[in-house]
Amino acid sequence: MPLILGNDYVGIVEDVGADVKSVEIGRLVFGRISKKQIRTFCEYLVDEENNLAIVPSALTLKKAAGVLLVGLTAYKHIRENES
Repeated sequence: MPLILGNDYVGIVEDVGADVKSVEIGRLVFGRISKKQIRTFCEYLVDEENNLAIVPSALTLKKAAGVLLVGLTAYKHIRENES
């Protein structure tokens, strides 16, 4: 303790590292941070490029926020019950 909660996030990219290729400043992204860094209930966070995805233009920020952990949970359930 203290512990900041949160596994998933949605937000606008403020800055990128020199080696980042798939996203640029100003893009709306969402992701799931690595388990070693759980703490997404915050204003700013740093994450690795492979943990995030660009939000499709059809989604608003609020709609994108509803997709993350719920979507991953549904996808996992579907995959585990295929047969």
